[in-house]
Amino acid sequence: MHLKKICRSILLGLLCFSFAGVALAGAPQTVPQQDYFKTFMQHTEETLKVLVAQGTITNQQKGKIIAMYKKKDAERRAEYKKTKKMTPAEREAYSKNKLKITRTHNTVSDLITGAGLSEAQAKIVAKELYPQHRSTSTNSAKKPVQ
Repeated sequence: MHLKKICRSILLGLLCFSFAGVALAGAPQTVPQQDYFKTFMQHTEETLKVLVAQGTITNQQKGKIIAMYKKKDAERRAEYKKTKKMTPAEREAYSKNKLKITRTHNTVSDLITGAGLSEAQAKIVAKELYPQHRSTSTNSAKKPVQ
């Protein structure tokens, strides 16, 4: 008789324990959201300080570049808020229409028009800000596979 009670108690305890585990596993986890723009701006400011020290750009141009990126971020955030209120179908139509209007962006031309840099300065700044876009060699064209 006691053995049945003990077995029932153990079984009930294991059942409650398993439900508690499932409940805790499904609980939303609070992960701090990373502000990628903040990280990008820290990297940008450090890179621009070096370019000012080298004499590639002036302090005034550095300020214009930072202002340009902050303006772009504000526009991007406003765009996000606008599209967040749309239905999925509206959002898709809006995105397709936007792609037709502005297909791609060009960092060098953005730096020339947005920050008033010369083409040579803009190319140097773009290379330093986006090192992942550098080509590994001057002859980096793909050779046809035979």
